[in-house]
Amino acid sequence: MGEISDQAEGVADPDDAIDPYTIQTDGVREAPSTLIGRFKSLGPGIVVSGSIVCILFSTVLSGIGAGSRSFPDLLVTLGFIDRQNLERRKKWIRGYIIAMPIISTVIYLFYQEPIALVIFGATFGAFMLPVQSFMTIYVQRKRMDPRVWPGPWIRGAVVVVFLIQAILSAFIIWNIFFGF
Repeated sequence: MGEISDQAEGVADPDDAIDPYTIQTDGVREAPSTLIGRFKSLGPGIVVSGSIVCILFSTVLSGIGAGSRSFPDLLVTLGFIDRQNLERRKKWIRGYIIAMPIISTVIYLFYQEPIALVIFGATFGAFMLPVQSFMTIYVQRKRMDPRVWPGPWIRGAVVVVFLIQAILSAFIIWNIFFGF
C-alpha cells in the first residue's frame, strides 16, 4: 500500500538512477524511452513531430470553427445577410470551412516561410482587435436598444480600449513601413 501511495504522490525511490529520458509530471512517470529503445535516435523526433502535428491540427480546427461562425455574423451585423435567412448563413459557414484550408494551403505552397506566416497571422489578428472594439461601439450606438446598454463607465472603457488598440496598431504600422 505504501508503494502505491508513493508512486501516486510522485515520490521517487532515492536509489533509482536519474534517467534523462524520463519525464516527471504531476506525479506520473512517463517514459518516452520506450520509443527511444525501439527507434533509437528517431524516438525524440517522433515525439516532437507528433506533438507539433497535434497542436497545429487542433489549432487549425478551432480557428476554422470560430471563423466560420464569426464571419457570417459579421456579414449579418453589417447588413449584407438578413438575420432571419438561416439557409444563406449556413452556405457562408460551409463556404468558409471549405475555402479557408484551401486558401491557407495555397498561401503556404507559394510562400514556404512558416515563421513569417505565423508572425503575419499574429500581427493580422492583433490588428483585428481595434476593428472588434470599433464594431462593439458601432453596434451599441446604432443597433442596440438603449434600454440594454451597459453603464456609461463600461461604454467609456470600451472607447478607451479602442483608442489604445488603434494607437498601438498605428504605431506598429508606422514602424513596419518607416522604422525607427
